[in-house]
Amino acid sequence: MILSCISYSQTLVINEFSNGPFGVQEYIELIVIDTSSQSFSCSPCIDIRGWIIDDNNGYHGSSGIASGCNRFSNDAFWSCIPLGTMITVYNGVEINVDMPTDDLNINDGNCRLVVPIENSTLFESNPNTPGAVVCDYPNTEWTPGGVWSRIGMRNAGDCIRLVDLSGCEVFSLSYGDITLYSTIYFGGSGVDDIFYFSGNNPYNQANWFQGCAGDPGACIGNEQTPGTPNSNLNNAYINQFIINDCQPISITDTNTVNLSVCENELPYTWNGITLSSSGTQSANLTNSLGCDSIVTLNLSVNGIDTNTVNLSVCENELPYTWNGITFSTSGTQSTTLTNSLGCDSTVTLNLSVNGIDTNTVNLSVCENELPYTWNSLTFNSPDTQFINLLNSSGCDSTISIILTVTAIPLAPNTSGDMEYCINEQPDPLEVSGSSGSYTWYADIELLEILSNGSQYTPEVYSGNTNYYVTTTENGCESPAEIITIEFKVCSLIIPSAFTPNGDETNDFWEINDIDLVYPNNIVQVFNRWGNKIYESQKGSYEKMPWNGEINGRPLPVGTYYYIIDYNEESIEASNGIVNILK
Repeated sequence: MILSCISYSQTLVINEFSNGPFGVQEYIELIVIDTSSQSFSCSPCIDIRGWIIDDNNGYHGSSGIASGCNRFSNDAFWSCIPLGTMITVYNGVEINVDMPTDDLNINDGNCRLVVPIENSTLFESNPNTPGAVVCDYPNTEWTPGGVWSRIGMRNAGDCIRLVDLSGCEVFSLSYGDITLYSTIYFGGSGVDDIFYFSGNNPYNQANWFQGCAGDPGACIGNEQTPGTPNSNLNNAYINQFIINDCQPISITDTNTVNLSVCENELPYTWNGITLSSSGTQSANLTNSLGCDSIVTLNLSVNGIDTNTVNLSVCENELPYTWNGITFSTSGTQSTTLTNSLGCDSTVTLNLSVNGIDTNTVNLSVCENELPYTWNSLTFNSPDTQFINLLNSSGCDSTISIILTVTAIPLAPNTSGDMEYCINEQPDPLEVSGSSGSYTWYADIELLEILSNGSQYTPEVYSGNTNYYVTTTENGCESPAEIITIEFKVCSLIIPSAFTPNGDETNDFWEINDIDLVYPNNIVQVFNRWGNKIYESQKGSYEKMPWNGEINGRPLPVGTYYYIIDYNEESIEASNGIVNILK
């Protein structure tokens, strides 16, 4: 590829023009190209400040002349538009339905700009129409913001044209009855039509096509592509001009190169620069774009070094080879290697040799732990087996495993199963028959330990409760012996009389254990006329027993009637009499 920093041939051409599907939904799409034989220059952009967009000014025919014209403003935004950039300019008063969102960022890397002509910063308008000559545009009376009606296109025939800063036309597209001097021309009307370039030469009529702008009443389909390439051919044509994703390129750049060499590589030559020691020098080179590049070389020099390595190996690894050195015993040898910086390094290896050894391990397990596995060895009975492992030095170690098996003791003797009334205090459970220790459990899995020792006093729970006790001798635990304790509900004692006289003896009608045995009980007391004079809280009679009073007033000596509802499905309520004596 030939690079040039002298000849500039960048220009604008029309890529697509649409009369829109309805009304004045018109737009023009431009691309920045390079018409020279070179692929690009060291300044791959174009200054289009002051370039004019106009319709027929009379030079291309006598019809379709709209008064006035528009141009790119003198804003610095337009001072360097990169090659391959697509610029879509549209009527912002009546926006085409297919128009993408505005894109005013020239540095976003997408090589696309979408701008309404009414933008008062980027466009200017002039009410005057130049004469019907090649190069004739006014220099005065330009005002901020473009006006699309000054370049509005006539359906029967018109011309859209680009004019450079000198006022001369650089590209034009005509259709219909506007037939003179156009770069590209289409016969026939342009009603609701689009004209677009798809090929490898925008100046070649054969690479241009006329299509439908999306009005179903005028034609079939919609071939508008504002802001994007018209086809794969069109995309390929545009992409050949794009450099660095349309980002700015410095004509002259500076770079710094940091290099390290070994001491024995001096003197060191790089791009015509020769250095005999560490230092910094600069040179003028040509960068990847063919432009000047000032490169500064920072050279650092790494010396050669010496190192000592200490290694240990096992006796059965001899002879041992390391980086070309072979050892048959412990010893010291040296060799030349390459260090981490890529330079010579003299390394001395100190090799020590570790021997292999043998060991014995004595293990003892209980009979119920068989079969027993230790480091992949399985024992089904007392035995001696051997295994090869690694010792603390990482060398082979032959270990003899001697396994001793201890018998399981018999289950202990117990005091046997017991029965109690729910309100009785149970005797301690006792166990005997072993010289070892005893353990009491709450579950058959022997997971929940209750106590240790030869005695255990059970808790009071209604119904049957099992307790499990084992003995442990020589580290082995026996099977469990089971003791069952039953707490039964015995009959309640309901007193027939009490003496609520304040002497602190029989001052309450006490029904012992009623809340324990019947936790849902309700006690009611009535007088001889059937009036309720007392009722307990459910399950709480013993907390507030009847004291022979009603509403805090003592009741007279007499006979009273009670009903005790146990609130148990299988037990009927009790009733009877109770006497107050004084």
